[in-house]
Amino acid sequence: METGARRAEAWICGTLLLTNTFLWACHGAEGPVVVLLLLLAARWGEERPLLAGVTAGFAVWCRPDAGLAVGLLGLLLWRERRRLPRRFGIAALVVILVGAALALVYFGGVLPNSWKAKQAEA
Repeated sequence: METGARRAEAWICGTLLLTNTFLWACHGAEGPVVVLLLLLAARWGEERPLLAGVTAGFAVWCRPDAGLAVGLLGLLLWRERRRLPRRFGIAALVVILVGAALALVYFGGVLPNSWKAKQAEA
């Protein structure tokens, strides 16, 4: 893909991200951290797939719903490279599973308590 197209994507996505009040007001302090980790993973996706996968996995440690973004990033890498991004996927999956195991041991569950509270209210 040419550099000009990437530059346009970066400007559009960056503007949407910075002006998105839903992200900044409704998702707490971890929102910007998750976005930073996912942007770094996207930047390193082709050149350093293992580092990108680890970084994306850590984004899921901050917010479990970032797993959707990790899956989307994997699909985008697959589309761009025309082959399955195995190293990215394996690295991300290992980091996510380690985080889930640590959460299970320390907290007694994989999902945060806030999700259980929201389910109880619904």
